[in-house]
Amino acid sequence: MEKANKVSEWEEDLILEYLWAHVEEEAYDDIVVKGGRVYGVWRTLEGAWRGQETIGEAKQILVEAKKWEEMCEAQFTGKS
Repeated sequence: MEKANKVSEWEEDLILEYLWAHVEEEAYDDIVVKGGRVYGVWRTLEGAWRGQETIGEAKQILVEAKKWEEMCEAQFTGKS
C-alpha cells in the first residue's frame, strides 16, 4: 500500500518546487517527501531535527503541482 503512495523523483521535485513557491518563506526550514507524505520540518541552528508537521499526501499535492506547472508553462508561452 505504501508503495502505491510513493512518487517518482521527478514528481517529488515538482511537489517541492510547487510548495516552496506557495508557502511562506519562513514557514519551514525544509520540506521533505517520505513514504508518500509531505512534511514541513523545523531544524535547530545546528541542523538537527526540531519538529515536523504533515503538509499532506504526496499524490494529492502532485495534482495541484501539475496544474500549477501547466499554468506557468501557459503564461511563459503566451497560451491560455
